[in-house]
Amino acid sequence: MVDSESGKSYQNPVPFEVADGSIWLLHTSQTAGKGQADAQVLRVTSNDGGQHWSKPKVLFTEPGSYIRQPIVVGDHGELLLPFYYSTSSGITAGADTNYSSVKISNDMGSSWTECKVPQSEGLVQMDIIQVPGAGYLALFRSRYADHIYRSDSSDGCHWAVPRPTALPNNNASIQAVRLTNGDLVLAFDNAAGVSKQRIPQTGPRFPLSVALSKDVGKHWVAVRDLEVGPEAKPLKTNNSLDEYSYPSIRQLPNGRILVAYTYRRQAIKSAVFDETWIEQGDTRGAYRPPKQ
Repeated sequence: MVDSESGKSYQNPVPFEVADGSIWLLHTSQTAGKGQADAQVLRVTSNDGGQHWSKPKVLFTEPGSYIRQPIVVGDHGELLLPFYYSTSSGITAGADTNYSSVKISNDMGSSWTECKVPQSEGLVQMDIIQVPGAGYLALFRSRYADHIYRSDSSDGCHWAVPRPTALPNNNASIQAVRLTNGDLVLAFDNAAGVSKQRIPQTGPRFPLSVALSKDVGKHWVAVRDLEVGPEAKPLKTNNSLDEYSYPSIRQLPNGRILVAYTYRRQAIKSAVFDETWIEQGDTRGAYRPPKQ
């Protein structure tokens, strides 16, 4: 047990290993059954590899405080924590008021400053990827269930206005990793919402796919499905048996790629594969790379 309090609902745990070997676990906490608008971010710590944990401390008190993506250690040792404000009770009605920012600490978490991402309303769960010599790339989940959005920054604080990419988004989480060879691999649901209007909505959480970019996210040259989803039509977007979502992705020390994800809201499933497996391509999703 890491943390528990009666009447509270916890979400989106984000671990971070400090240089001294201690572990932080950041997570959100909100009143159970009340939605996300009163959420705060808590931190617990462990000094013995996760066997024992400290009592939780409130790290960010602003109502609607939310996290999902990992902390990035910047070029000068600063900590960059992707952050967003869930100012609505849920992920659709009123969610166009949600927005993203970055919390930055230059003293290993003792104090934080905040840098808001301009014109990021409706864009959340910012995933920051460090690009050596070129600053940072960020990819966003869209409450409008239209596209994955991207922004760039030279210093992690001043961000360009996010713009849509060619990849769809279903108002569900994504995560990317930059491989040791510089290529970018993104895990995402290759689907979008049904309505063509730019309103907060959701789309099916399948197929769960991985996409490959050779130019730091400017173009996506291959997509392959990890989970296809149901064969039957129409799509049952509210059926948990159709859901494969919230992927986390890392490159292992042996060079292979690991993706762990929610499997039908019943378990956590993982898959391990090589970059060449993605390059073979095979998707039933909305985005299919142009033929070379």
